[in-house]
Amino acid sequence: MIVKSLNLYNFRNYSHFVIDFSQDINILIGNNGQGKTNLIEAIYLLSVGKSFRSHVNKQMIMFDNEFARVEGKVISNSKQRNLEIILGSNFKNAKIDNQDIH
Repeated sequence: MIVKSLNLYNFRNYSHFVIDFSQDINILIGNNGQGKTNLIEAIYLLSVGKSFRSHVNKQMIMFDNEFARVEGKVISNSKQRNLEIILGSNFKNAKIDNQDIH
């Protein structure tokens, strides 16, 4: 899977963040606590459907918000796909190309 872009809404320390990745190598640089691991966690969440850091959805939702949304455009098996995960305190919805997956 090749990640082309990410859109994060109320995810961890990001109220709204958009990043388009290069087709080449991408390097994340920043001070501690700036959100580098959060970007990797968002990619993992889209790939696997769960976090590698927490089993509690609320910990991934920015403080004082009801939900978080992670969207990504990826290339998988030579096809572009739109992935989306919406996290609430007590629910998780996942979609591929706007179709719910279970």
